[in-house]
Amino acid sequence: MFPSLRLAFLVVPEVLVDAFTAARAATDGHAPPLTQAAMARFMESGHYAAHLRQMRLVYAERRDALLDSLKREAPGVLRIGTAEAGMHVTAFLAEGLQDEAVIARTDARRLGARRLSPLYLGRKREQGLVLGFSGASPAGLRAAVRTLCGVLDGPNR
Repeated sequence: MFPSLRLAFLVVPEVLVDAFTAARAATDGHAPPLTQAAMARFMESGHYAAHLRQMRLVYAERRDALLDSLKREAPGVLRIGTAEAGMHVTAFLAEGLQDEAVIARTDARRLGARRLSPLYLGRKREQGLVLGFSGASPAGLRAAVRTLCGVLDGPNR
């Protein structure tokens, strides 16, 4: 629901349950029983499923606003990765652009993008950005894309 609850759940294969339980105990112990009970009741009542359905619609609208803006505003500079699930979009930079330099400029404008290249294992590291969309409105995302395009078109590309 939100980080301050400090509740989470995972669906893992049966053979991994003990390992994940041990890891949880070693890192954080457990959540307060009252919080767990309240969340269990929230889930059992169907409110959690309804919340998920609503949030899927909200996040889909935000994702679509980001993707549409990127396709319209940044053709030739960014190649968009698949964005069928999750709350982030990968945007691969055009040849010659380095994500480290781009991020230095986006950070100055408080865009909140992250570098893609450090997330790769091995030698070949694509240059790109990881763009989150869950915490912004569609209008805010469109404005952020315009700012990002200004960064990408700016001096010292």
